Amino acid sequence: MGVARLRCRDTHSSATTGISRVTHADVVTRTGQRRDPQRQRATRVRRPVLWLSLLLLALVVASFPVGQYWVPPYAVLEILGSHVFPIGGHWPPTMDTVVMQVRLPRILGALAIGAALSGSGAAYQSMFRNPLVSPGILGVASGAGFGAALAILLHLPWAVVQLMAFGFGLLATSIAFVIGRVLGSGSLVVLVLGGMVVSALFGAFISLTQYFANPNDTLPE
Repeated sequence: MGVARLRCRDTHSSATTGISRVTHADVVTRTGQRRDPQRQRATRVRRPVLWLSLLLLALVVASFPVGQYWVPPYAVLEILGSHVFPIGGHWPPTMDTVVMQVRLPRILGALAIGAALSGSGAAYQSMFRNPLVSPGILGVASGAGFGAALAILLHLPWAVVQLMAFGFGLLATSIAFVIGRVLGSGSLVVLVLGGMVVSALFGAFISLTQYFANPNDTLPE
């Protein structure tokens, strides 16, 4: 009987050890399977970014020749290169003016504005965890619109108009954040409701500035 019990204990211990080994192997296998999808996801993200970057570069290059005043692509490259390297050319001065003073600032401005909009959109989507979120959810659009309308009503320079639009957009967001922080104790629902209230308030202010402004030249409908 004692020998039989020892054999049973050995069999039980060996079975338990085998189960633990199998479990450890399964964990290692599962961990390896978890790492592979992460690498696949990284690869899936890198490929669209690479293709989109190439597409953006192609659009930038194609935007220089296109327009009312046609500029050949080789002339665009020569003009851009002449402002970096000491290269002489035989293009007319009008072509240089169109490329360097008209189209290059517009292309750079479009890139900067697109980067700002995409960055702010990604921040909004990650904060609210909703891919359909809009800039008006916290009153940013209405606040910036009121700042610009007020500056135009006061006949301020265009640089001040841009600064007031940016400042009032930040003010609207700050008010919505304070409402969500104080009244809702950090609740996302109260933050969204506060943003809707702020958006309606600044929308009313825009209507008020349109009422006092001249509709023909200052703030047309």
